[in-house]
Amino acid sequence: MQPLRLCFLWHQHQPDYRTDTGFYLPWVRMHALKDYADLVEIMGDYDLRHTINVVPSLMVQLDAYRQGATDPVQRLCALAPAAMTAQDRVALMAWVRTLQRETMVRPLQRLDELFDHPDPAWMSDQEVLDVQVLLMLAWTGPIGRRHPVVAGLLEQGSGYTITQRNHLMAWQEERLASVIDVLRTFAAETGSELSTTPFHHPILPLLCTTNSALESQPELEVPAPPFQEPHDADWHIREAIADHARRFQAAPNGMWPAEGSVSNEALGRFAARGVRWVATDEEVLRHTLGVQSTPTAHLRPYTVPTDHGPIAILFRDHGLSDAIGFEYASWDPEHAAENFCTRLEERRSAIVHTWGESALEWATVSVILDGENCWEFYPGNGEDFLRALFGRLQGAPERYTTVTCSQAIDVDPAHLPELDHLVAGSWIGGTFDIWIGSPAKNAAWSLLRDLRARLRAAEDPPHLMELWYPLEASDWFWWYDERHQAPHKSEFDSAFRSRLRTVYTALGEEPGIDLQRSLLESTMNVDQTLATFPISFGNNTMHDADALVEKVTVETDGNWQRMTFHFQRDCRETEEVIATITDRHGAERRVGMMCDQVLFQSGRHDEGFERRRPRQVSLYLHSTTHWFVGVEEQRASGRTARASVEILL
Repeated sequence: MQPLRLCFLWHQHQPDYRTDTGFYLPWVRMHALKDYADLVEIMGDYDLRHTINVVPSLMVQLDAYRQGATDPVQRLCALAPAAMTAQDRVALMAWVRTLQRETMVRPLQRLDELFDHPDPAWMSDQEVLDVQVLLMLAWTGPIGRRHPVVAGLLEQGSGYTITQRNHLMAWQEERLASVIDVLRTFAAETGSELSTTPFHHPILPLLCTTNSALESQPELEVPAPPFQEPHDADWHIREAIADHARRFQAAPNGMWPAEGSVSNEALGRFAARGVRWVATDEEVLRHTLGVQSTPTAHLRPYTVPTDHGPIAILFRDHGLSDAIGFEYASWDPEHAAENFCTRLEERRSAIVHTWGESALEWATVSVILDGENCWEFYPGNGEDFLRALFGRLQGAPERYTTVTCSQAIDVDPAHLPELDHLVAGSWIGGTFDIWIGSPAKNAAWSLLRDLRARLRAAEDPPHLMELWYPLEASDWFWWYDERHQAPHKSEFDSAFRSRLRTVYTALGEEPGIDLQRSLLESTMNVDQTLATFPISFGNNTMHDADALVEKVTVETDGNWQRMTFHFQRDCRETEEVIATITDRHGAERRVGMMCDQVLFQSGRHDEGFERRRPRQVSLYLHSTTHWFVGVEEQRASGRTARASVEILL
């Protein structure tokens, strides 16, 4: 029997974190030191093919580091402890507390001890120096940790000197500078492929026209008139190809569109620039095929005709990709690798059952995910899992063969069915509502629409267009979505508005709204759909003073609802609230709420949560008219209290 064709694409991307004075967030450097080179060096130990997708806006930020730009963590770690203020010490520990404690802190015993320091402002100079070194070590990948400089510091564990810290920082600079060479060497030596994404990672269909969001969600509220700049879409494609060719000495064969976002117009613009393939999620294919969709439909490449010739398209296997991204981190590595292969066998059987054994010559399972974000949740940055998985795949050549995206589409045209019209969508639910459709996101698009018209009236001054194109990046809109929370979310909003003000000022123009205020505040209005449901433990004629949760409120905004748990008192260290939320179809979500963290589980990976205030935890859920909420409280007294409420809207 033919081996099953498996196509991995690993997407490497970070938003543009730069200002005129340097980087305001450190994640480009951190992930470069922990993930980008380390991942491909692990892959290089196995005779397997991969596609590594490298976003140009990530590469230009690596260039900026090589040219001397610095970020806040780098600057704090370079300070002499004796010269650090109390504010500096608190800021340093704030960055330590962004680490995943179980996987990144606990393996470093001294860092774990200092993690709970009662007053970082009063840390000793030696404690500060240890934190500086250990924070850098925590963000060092598994391959980097084998370098003698790093390995020696890991073995020492604490009591570091300024000289040792400086040696580590010098090694980090060398490692950072090596990333592009590591990628280039990996592709050349393994037969793997390097691909790219439109330059600043824009949602290309929305650049062509924000009305493309209506194809998958006709009821979505979008800006009117629309933002509509197809020539800007061309710029991002053209410049990405040029940047890739300059760095890697060859133009890319294909592109992973930002967030897997595709539309017929966007595909035509890719094809016009010689792009042979793109990829997106199977949900887009499901929307496209409608009632003709089948469970195996996404397990093969397709072609889409355009005015500039056909372009091939691969569809991401949602289940397998998300298993690596969201599921396997807590599993035993060997068990996870075995489970992945079991799922591959299920797909092989489905392919053979649907199309016959000969279909194994052209059918393809496409596994596509971010190349960096999930690994900090894995012990050892995922190395044990990756080696277990790659070892199994390499050890069974009669069962599996890995192909690049270009190899995946290189089949007899008779086996590339044609999709006359592709329903526009992304890899998140097959829609665009992450980036458009709410008041704040629509306000951002409207600001861009109006500013773009003023730039055009000024004949697109080149020095301002350099500032303009990064404003079209997807990440600004991502962080205006209420479902996405992070400690530095407000800095994205601030940076976006600052960049807008710079361009408006250079043009001598005034924006339509006050850019000194957050767009979230500027677009805020009273939600008339708020519904309140009290939580009663036992006899509801009595007030339970020991109860934690007082009530649940639900706000509805189109396809989304915000369900908020309101606490009547502060949670004590040993206390925990577990809520099970069941929708009218029987699908469950679970949330664990403790003093210092919130854990949320949902079968819909685009649903999320935030701790809005110390006594409020909000869940962002797909809307429905009927919820059943069960609440279990583990209280400091040792008592377990249970309550339930039925929510009808």
